Amino acid sequence: MKTQHIAKSLLLIQLGIMFPINTYATTYCIDREAVEETTCDYVLTSISEVDNLMSNNKLQAGDNVLFNRGDVWTEQLDIKVSGVAGLPITFGAYGDINLPNPTIEWDFNLFNKRNGGFERVEGNIDDDVSDDFDKWYEGNNGGLNYIAAISNIEDGNTAVKIHHDINENVDPFLRNNIALVKAGVEYYIDLYARIDAMSREGLRIRIRDMVNNKDLQDDGTWSEQFNLLEEFSVSSTDTWENVSKEFITEPTGDSNGNIQLRIDIVADIPGTTAYVDNIYLQENSSR
Repeated sequence: MKTQHIAKSLLLIQLGIMFPINTYATTYCIDREAVEETTCDYVLTSISEVDNLMSNNKLQAGDNVLFNRGDVWTEQLDIKVSGVAGLPITFGAYGDINLPNPTIEWDFNLFNKRNGGFERVEGNIDDDVSDDFDKWYEGNNGGLNYIAAISNIEDGNTAVKIHHDINENVDPFLRNNIALVKAGVEYYIDLYARIDAMSREGLRIRIRDMVNNKDLQDDGTWSEQFNLLEEFSVSSTDTWENVSKEFITEPTGDSNGNIQLRIDIVADIPGTTAYVDNIYLQENSSR
């Protein structure tokens, strides 16, 4: 079974096979039947125990969380912690390999910038490559707005993959998302990207103000003129490039003083395959 749902901070995932346990880490096994396992430091059996672990900053960098195969959790688990680069929090599964992979609903509401803070095992956080790794997450945490594509670029698990087929007349705006931001506030957008193409224009980004119907221009102004930002042109290389731009939103928002930004990731040259990861949109004061 493979289920994918892109919504505000909500992801339905399925977990895969066992992984090597970090000897320095704590391993939590989550099992409704409280079956002891030699790989487990702790066994959690109730939703209240699981929620306490996930919600109250008890997970530490390097910890492992294993769910027993065959379990289905209809409750949403709230993840408020993250690992660090080289020491992620890893989610996996254990138990009878003949049973179905566990199914869990997650709410990821904290993202540590470009830290590789979460890691999957096979079949886990990212779907198979055939799904094009198109998971995006949205959220608003105390005025800190962000969009984040979660994966670890160092191990090649790209979170957003865009292909513009050279033989098809297709809309090049193959991935987009909406972010709610404040009017008249300085933001920055930051991401990693690479492309398989022979042109620097292979990957571009468009930021559109849906309230005032204007595009962000290269000089930082807003205009009704369509624009693909030059800052987000990336070269043809296997190396990930970090690109970013600071900008100030229009002073006029909706009745609540907010603006909806549509962010399009564009593969605008036929034949281009673009890869984008670790996408952040934040208030500049939060950097």
